[in-house]
Amino acid sequence: MNHVNSLYNIKNKINKETGLREPKHEVATGERIRTLKSAGCALNFISPCTEIAKRNLILSGGKELPEIVGEALKYFYWEGNATVGFAPFGQAIDYVINSNPVNYSFDDVESIYKKKFSDLLYNMFTGMKLGRSWNGLSSVNGGYIVMKDDGDVLAYHSCIADEFKEFLLTRLGFEAPSTSRHEYMKIFKENGKYYIKFNLQVRFV
Repeated sequence: MNHVNSLYNIKNKINKETGLREPKHEVATGERIRTLKSAGCALNFISPCTEIAKRNLILSGGKELPEIVGEALKYFYWEGNATVGFAPFGQAIDYVINSNPVNYSFDDVESIYKKKFSDLLYNMFTGMKLGRSWNGLSSVNGGYIVMKDDGDVLAYHSCIADEFKEFLLTRLGFEAPSTSRHEYMKIFKENGKYYIKFNLQVRFV
């Protein structure tokens, strides 16, 4: 990021007080992003926060997947969608297709990016956790049912993986988690450079 030095100590204090019994100070996400933009800051993806997360992403979708996911997170956080707390994956994928962060030169980049994201969501749903080393295998055996708390069935999957992946693409999206718990949106400095942490969290529409 450029021009962050004068903001570093101040903008990490842009918080809002939640209405919990014991108040916690959450980051005022939208205000922090607007302040950084107004100061002329630029945002570039560097790397997942941990080597395990990086390894799992590469195993899921190739060496370019971390950068692709980073571009989708940029859409969610930097373009202001995190202020409403949720953004469907379809919107993020459209953004990634248009920006083409890894510079695919093929005629049909849309199918490539959709495949990357559908595989990622499927792997996350069937056992991959970014914080734990993953062996590339599904931990689900025989099929599974997705249902609401009230018992309504949303989807059933046995051998129709492609259809289930399409379902996940249409029904999942990025979610803004607790900033006090995960410390995302925190600006920090390492070796003279400034960084901001974005968190990858998904939920059903």
